[in-house]
Amino acid sequence: MAKDAVRQARFDQVRGQVVDRAQAVSQRVGPMTLTARAWMAPRIDRAAQSLESDIAPRMARFMSNTAHRIEPRRMRQRRRWPLMVLLVGSAAAVAGIVMQRRSGGQWSDATKADAADWAGQKIEQAGDKVEQMTERAADRVSRSTDDRH
Repeated sequence: MAKDAVRQARFDQVRGQVVDRAQAVSQRVGPMTLTARAWMAPRIDRAAQSLESDIAPRMARFMSNTAHRIEPRRMRQRRRWPLMVLLVGSAAAVAGIVMQRRSGGQWSDATKADAADWAGQKIEQAGDKVEQMTERAADRVSRSTDDRH
């Protein structure tokens, strides 16, 4: 029992020290947090505006060009679903961007720049993949029409 009382007393002492230090840190860091938030707010707003005005139009142009490239001359009724999936996905992406913008999304300039760079890279990679797939499909179509004639 005596050992338990000693342990409890030591625990209470350490707990008091931890609480005191945590309060001291909180008092010192609290104003810094407000300063950081005030500094970030306009940057986040600019990032959201840039995302809406720069990235969304580029993505829409890319998707439109890709759709024109891959659209076959004659479409069967069964084969329209991939295009519909592409259009629905595009609409969902645009809706997400608009909703994020309206909700006052909080992005920093650095995050915005990183997101813009990342999105641009992904768009270019997707474009390259679509071009490769389009070329392969065109080669297959030309080979199959050559084989038939």
